[in-house]
Amino acid sequence: MFKQMFVFFLLTVSSMSFADFDEKRLEVAREVMLYNQDNWEEALLNYTDDVVYEDAIMNNDENNRYKIIGISKLTRFMKNLFNFTVQDLVIEEEVYMDDTYMSTWKLSMYAKPLTKKIVVSGSTLLKFRDNKVYYHRDFYSDSVIWEKIPFIGMGVKRLRKLHRGNAK
Repeated sequence: MFKQMFVFFLLTVSSMSFADFDEKRLEVAREVMLYNQDNWEEALLNYTDDVVYEDAIMNNDENNRYKIIGISKLTRFMKNLFNFTVQDLVIEEEVYMDDTYMSTWKLSMYAKPLTKKIVVSGSTLLKFRDNKVYYHRDFYSDSVIWEKIPFIGMGVKRLRKLHRGNAK
């Protein structure tokens, strides 16, 4: 009996915690997560003007963080990105609470002029203010992308092989 009451209590507390993350935020989060070459301009409407976007392929700053600050810079980044890539993202798992959304995903991407499909697994953290995203951070290993590039890829693969050899 106590165990059943405890489980009921946990479920009640969990549902109360998720109540702060409303359906509109979940809809926005999914729109942001699923943007691609066909809808990235509409997805930008879901970001605040002062958005901070962090990604592994950005240039790093003095704190070794990869970031874009502001909607105009994010717009330029996405325009450039989708000029040479075709992407399809599938959300695997989602967790959301209060003003925060987190998901794991698998991204299939073709980067021009490469003809090989690149598949990357990762996760994303979104933070909300007034049902718009003010912070977006993607977590993944960019070495999967770099290893597909001629000449550079050979070096990345060798480094990975050396690292794995030392880990045994």
